[in-house]
Amino acid sequence: MVDISPFGYANDVEFAHWLAKDIGVAGVPGSVFFHTPEHRYIRLNFAKKDATLHAAGERLLNLKHG
Repeated sequence: MVDISPFGYANDVEFAHWLAKDIGVAGVPGSVFFHTPEHRYIRLNFAKKDATLHAAGERLLNLKHG
């Protein structure tokens, strides 16, 4: 789970849509894993080919630097 609160999105679903559409990395809204409302996390899946993980890592790294 990744804390997305520094990005300023209203909720995890909105962030996940943006991440997939604009960055090309899919994440699952973390709210689906909680019984009580919690909208500041997304879950990333690492069961992918190495090349896919490296490409996603580069895109995510650009978020930090860009």
